[in-house]
Amino acid sequence: MPLLLLCLVTLGGHAVWAEADAPRTIGVARVHHTAGDYETVKAFLLAEIQQRGLVVNRIGDVNDMLGRTAGAVGATVTAFLNAEAILFCKADLSHNITHANPHNVVLCPYSIVIYETRAEPGTIYLGYRASGEGDPAVRIVNRLLDDIIRRAIEL
Repeated sequence: MPLLLLCLVTLGGHAVWAEADAPRTIGVARVHHTAGDYETVKAFLLAEIQQRGLVVNRIGDVNDMLGRTAGAVGATVTAFLNAEAILFCKADLSHNITHANPHNVVLCPYSIVIYETRAEPGTIYLGYRASGEGDPAVRIVNRLLDDIIRRAIEL
């Protein structure tokens, strides 16, 4: 698969050029990015999660939370135009990883963050916590999250 994927996407009558690049590990984050419209990429991400039979149990508005708390820390603006955490579950996988190691419960629910920074409008980032690669069960979860993101930005 080429490192750079360029495709024309249509959603709701709007055409969006989406450019996907190879993921990077930044600290504990595994981050993918694509060029496009935030709401369109988010819709593709949600569709990919739900198409796999996974249930989204919460979408947390990270940018809103940072905006509400900005004054308390002396900030005047957040780093994001948009930032949300999508939390979901896969029951069989969650049972398997917690039976392998009960402390893997910290991975539940699974979370993919989607965000667009003020510094790079139009670049949409999607990522997850990629820690614990030494644990085979955690590698399975990381592969699932990576695959969901790759499919969402390839649509």
